Amino acid sequence: QEIREISFVYSPSADAEHGEVLFREECIDCHGLTVEESETPGLGDPGFQATYSDALIGHTIKFGREDTMMIPYGEEADGDFTDEQISDLVAFIRTLK
Repeated sequence: QEIREISFVYSPSADAEHGEVLFREECIDCHGLTVEESETPGLGDPGFQATYSDALIGHTIKFGREDTMMIPYGEEADGDFTDEQISDLVAFIRTLK
C-alpha cells in the first residue's frame, strides 16, 4: 500500500452550511448525521473529532481510503468536488460534535 503525504489545505473561508448541503447529497447514506446512524466511522464521535485534523479529513474525502467503501471525491482523483467544496464539507463535519 502506497503511503501518501497529506495534500489538502483547508480553506479558512469554508462554508459549513454549503458543506451540509453537499453532505446530505453525497455522504449521509453511509455516514448519517449521528454516530448511531452511521454505517462507517461516526464523524461526530469525540475520538474521531479529536484525532483527525482538518487536513486529514479533507485528504480522505479528496482521495478516499484504500480497502474501504470511502471512494475519492476530489477532482484530482476523478471525483466531483473542488478543494473549496471539500473544505465546506470539513467545516460541516466539525459541527457534528
